[in-house]
Amino acid sequence: MLRPVKISLLLGHLLLTQCGYDDSLLAHQAQISMVGMSVNDLNACAAPPATTTKLSDTTKLLTYNFKATAGGFSISPFNIASINVTNPGSSCSAHFRVVNDKVVELHYSGDNDEWVGDEGYCVYIIRGCMRQPEPTTTTLNDEQEDSVSSFSSPPVAKLPYEAIYNTPNPNAPKTVKIPVTPAWLPPSPNTILPASTSKSTPKTDAIQK
Repeated sequence: MLRPVKISLLLGHLLLTQCGYDDSLLAHQAQISMVGMSVNDLNACAAPPATTTKLSDTTKLLTYNFKATAGGFSISPFNIASINVTNPGSSCSAHFRVVNDKVVELHYSGDNDEWVGDEGYCVYIIRGCMRQPEPTTTTLNDEQEDSVSSFSSPPVAKLPYEAIYNTPNPNAPKTVKIPVTPAWLPPSPNTILPASTSKSTPKTDAIQK
């Protein structure tokens, strides 16, 4: 027979799960795991995006949308009374920033919070990719898993310059073009020709008898 303490812990875990704790956790884990994915892998597990916005020649934004239907669940604590709980959120948009066909950032927007945790409704967009990882999906190590919270998104990873700005990178190494003289043109008067490395045979007037 289960003790009251165990029953309380079991009910507490059930409530957290039903109220969105696990959904929020998985959605935030995806913000680490899905960075580095190729666009082909992303389309394979999440389907093609609803919209694609070109930000620059190398950067684009892929947006996926989810609309929740009205619903919820009911609980009956100790069979005393039935309590109906409706979902607080209604929708989520997941925005993948892509540079050179590789995901560099994942953001969520919309009325996407469930009862416990943030952005739990976004799990329905990324759940397929997290349940069956693609070759370019990042596997979280123990430290990364421990750092992820259901109540806040992880920090954004360092992004390349071209992912943030549409102007040329001022710190990029400059390319110097060296003019090449066509082979059919005579060399310039100031051109120093390399010394000949061939050895000449000395002439002799001696006649062998």
